[in-house]
Amino acid sequence: NYLRAMKRYTYTLTPSTTTGTNGPASTTYSGSYSEDLSFNATGYYVKASQGSYSLVSTSGAATKLYLFTSADNYGIPTSFNVAGTAYASNPAAPFPSKVTPSTVEANFSASINATYKNQVTTAGSNAQTKVSADSYLVTIPTKLSSQGANLRYSTDLYTAFRDAALAGKLASDAVADGVPGQNLVPFVYFTNEKDSQGLYHPFMNIVTYTNPGSPHGLLDIPGPPFLGPGGASTPVTRYANLDYKIIPIPMKDYGQVTNVTDNAMNSAGGWRVNLVTDSGCGQSGSPVATCPAYDNYNYASIADMGVLIDGSIIFPVLNNTLIPSQWKGELSTYGCHIGQGGGGPHCHADAFKTGQSIVTLYNDSDYVGKTHPPLIGFGFDGVALFGVYRDGKDTSLLGYSTALDAFGGHNHDGMGYHYHAHTATMPASYNINDKGLTISASQNPVNVLLKGAWAGNINKVPNFMNNNDLKTNPYLGGTGQ
Repeated sequence: NYLRAMKRYTYTLTPSTTTGTNGPASTTYSGSYSEDLSFNATGYYVKASQGSYSLVSTSGAATKLYLFTSADNYGIPTSFNVAGTAYASNPAAPFPSKVTPSTVEANFSASINATYKNQVTTAGSNAQTKVSADSYLVTIPTKLSSQGANLRYSTDLYTAFRDAALAGKLASDAVADGVPGQNLVPFVYFTNEKDSQGLYHPFMNIVTYTNPGSPHGLLDIPGPPFLGPGGASTPVTRYANLDYKIIPIPMKDYGQVTNVTDNAMNSAGGWRVNLVTDSGCGQSGSPVATCPAYDNYNYASIADMGVLIDGSIIFPVLNNTLIPSQWKGELSTYGCHIGQGGGGPHCHADAFKTGQSIVTLYNDSDYVGKTHPPLIGFGFDGVALFGVYRDGKDTSLLGYSTALDAFGGHNHDGMGYHYHAHTATMPASYNINDKGLTISASQNPVNVLLKGAWAGNINKVPNFMNNNDLKTNPYLGGTGQ
């Protein structure tokens, strides 16, 4: 019943700066532990008193401590490690330091032109910027209707997303270079610029540090991504760090596509390859021996494809070897992991239906008194993403009886077409029977945030996934300088 100290270790962060032709380009930090040989309290006992802990030399002065089995399960659910991947004891990969929030938040408004500047004068939730954003937002439908166009959703939905995103705070110490209490999404602002033909293209622009506010659970992931070729000594990604992205969500209703390939890839734009072409399928050395036909899972971005309401990034269900990430033991209880480039966790799966919803993006409390599952994100195509319909609980909620289509969305009650997180059974073509590993798609459904293929028509969205530079993309509302 007593806890005794036997050794003490010190934790050291070692910086490494990569220098480019124009000066320092980036800094990464490697963490390491070493035994403190000067520690002279070996065998001492832990004493708890008035909320603090100390070491004492005798058990009589110590505090008895008791361990109980928690009613809450924070472990990796079996559905997130169908392959039975063993825990990787590899060293943790260094994490980069990319952004300083205080600098971003102090200087961002200076890069926004006068039309939109008053929406971003103060970071986070702010009464004055809300008035400015709401006032500008209500002007957009009239301008669109004058050209025979419409917003995809009511202004109320965009306002709700903005308010919730800006209210998010980092509530844990899970981000290596983050500070508890800081903003997750410092700015959300609306723009409505014209193209060369005089047509309006409104966007909801989300500035995010790409991290959820909760503990990430990265240390619990059995097989996180390697930083380079795999092997026992290859570092794996177990640190989250702050990133910085401006994500433009198209607000204009450009319609939906019928077939996945109706959304054309653009060799000159940001979406130049999809998961199939990126896999090198059919080529020597590729883990994908035969190129599959395109479907709603694989005709997808190889990386970012949506954003959650806490600023985290959504990835497709499949990983880059065309296998569901949740089958391979790559994800945390949150449904996410860190990629090779560092940054915040990006999410391949919805963790709500694992039964451990207390540590996920949304939970049962978000349904209390509501007529529809909660708004939890957007695809980059501008289509809103809502939470799951809970089995046996949500029969009275709007849209419960309206089936989801192949893209994972539906339309009901005048809301407009939208996605839902849901559980889906992969086609039999995704069955695995290779090198002693057998996984049946029919017996191992996946927890979908966004499948992969976009349902919203992206062909007329200007600069789609192509240019998020405030200086050169006019739809972001920058000063151009």
